[in-house]
Amino acid sequence: MIPYYNHILNKPKLQQVQQKPSFSVYISLFFMLKLKKMMISEVSKMYQLWWVDVETTGLDPRKDEIIEIALMRTDCDPSRRWLSPVRQKYVGLREPFCPISVEASKINGLTLKQLTGKKLDNTLIESIILEAHVFIAHNAPFDRSFLEMMFPDIRHKMWFCSMKDIEWKYWGFQSVGLQSLLRAHQIFPHRPHRAESDILSLYQLLQEHNPHDKAYFWEMWDRNYHQFLKQKEKPPQ
Repeated sequence: MIPYYNHILNKPKLQQVQQKPSFSVYISLFFMLKLKKMMISEVSKMYQLWWVDVETTGLDPRKDEIIEIALMRTDCDPSRRWLSPVRQKYVGLREPFCPISVEASKINGLTLKQLTGKKLDNTLIESIILEAHVFIAHNAPFDRSFLEMMFPDIRHKMWFCSMKDIEWKYWGFQSVGLQSLLRAHQIFPHRPHRAESDILSLYQLLQEHNPHDKAYFWEMWDRNYHQFLKQKEKPPQ
């Protein structure tokens, strides 16, 4: 009888050992779940973009100042090649502590009289900088240099430049200036050289297609995307 009971007692243990998956099965399952998680993350990733334009008292960020800013939010999903309509917009005027150059005033039409007592909503702008994934501007180094003087945290953000990151000259355009490109595409801003009007017109321009039937926006995005991903992995300087 002893062998019989030993057999009965040992049987569940033997079955348990036989049913336990091998180490290689666990490894395979781990990598499958990790890959699935990565795929889901990539497919569903939505980026918050802020289009920006500033008007200033002059050209030198060390001595000149911002007198008008426009910020406009859109979202995009690169996996679906989808760019959203405008989600949010902020436009603000600011009284400077320095004179407006004659040249600047001729271009944007702003005067000290119009700006007296005007202030930007710095709290809102700082919250936008915190949430934004990418800033977009035409001639981005200019806008960025002025914004960094007032909002230093913006230097940690990625910038896409619609002037240099699109092959305008290759596509046959003689000038890469915004107003010239707008005219070439039959886009006519309501108030040229004013911040809000310029970013709305830029948004419209970048949805036009180049001769290879690719939207200018996605030409710019593809040129910067891998650099953008690398920058996201770096800690703030």
